[in-house]
Amino acid sequence: MLKVGSMQTTARMLEALSKTNERLIAMYSQLRRRAEVSSVTHEMDLRGYYFDFYVQAYLTSGKDLCWCLEIEWNDVKWIIRSAVVYQQEGMQETLIEFPERIAKCIDEVLMELEEATTALVTSSDSIDLSAPY
Repeated sequence: MLKVGSMQTTARMLEALSKTNERLIAMYSQLRRRAEVSSVTHEMDLRGYYFDFYVQAYLTSGKDLCWCLEIEWNDVKWIIRSAVVYQQEGMQETLIEFPERIAKCIDEVLMELEEATTALVTSSDSIDLSAPY
């Protein structure tokens, strides 16, 4: 079981969340330079033991893509979910859903968060932003 009260554990988790946020900010900056993108937003939200990270690209075609990373902790485990969703005119569809990741100790959650972040960031280079979806 993860000991949330441990200062070292807390520091390691905060460092990992900060690194994740920095990588998503870098992805945000790269997306801003793409010709198919009219604007981009980046958000991070914390509610209890639930973290949300979003990078949303508003495309010149009127559509938008959102890269989402969610991290949740309960008394037993960490759950990491990530996806790329496509939105247009109030409709939302999942373009890429990455495997859910489960971790039961700090070393596992740090590794899983790094891998989930890498997969999400890497996907921004491989998605054709001019595709009709």
